[in-house]
Amino acid sequence: MVLDACTTTIAILQSVSFYNRNKELLQKHQILLKLFTFKSVLGLNFFQSFVISMLAGHGKLRPNKYMTFHDINTGLASLILACEMPTFAILMIVAFSPQPYKYQGGPAASPLNAIFDACNISDLLSALFRGPMRLVREQQRQILRQNSMRIELVSSYDNEERMGDKGAKVQMISTAS
Repeated sequence: MVLDACTTTIAILQSVSFYNRNKELLQKHQILLKLFTFKSVLGLNFFQSFVISMLAGHGKLRPNKYMTFHDINTGLASLILACEMPTFAILMIVAFSPQPYKYQGGPAASPLNAIFDACNISDLLSALFRGPMRLVREQQRQILRQNSMRIELVSSYDNEERMGDKGAKVQMISTAS
């Protein structure tokens, strides 16, 4: 629970820090409202779970014939969250409005074309064929790179050959074989 609290706090603080750095660009998208809407669900759930576990740990919430200890710790927080979700659903509709995605005068396809594009599996089949082929080609390139000769060895050999040192050349050939 402590790790969960730390990571949630760090994530929220970093999100707010990101918002503060990019405030001018993000204000038209109502990012703060979206951030508050999404993170408030998580924060409230964490807070309620923390309070319920503290109350159950100190004996204020005791198991009875209707609820076990597990029901109190897990089920009660989930029940409270489920009762709060309609409110958060309305807030989500307000924060994540579909207005920016409505038709704005460009060429639109018919609903039948959209359904056909969604059901068209040629993209999937193409990816299933091209993916392994691309993987094999990349592996072959890496094998060729591993077996290739270093440039400095080739250049030093060429340099000795240009200088006419035939003894060194014969010695290199005999040590190689």
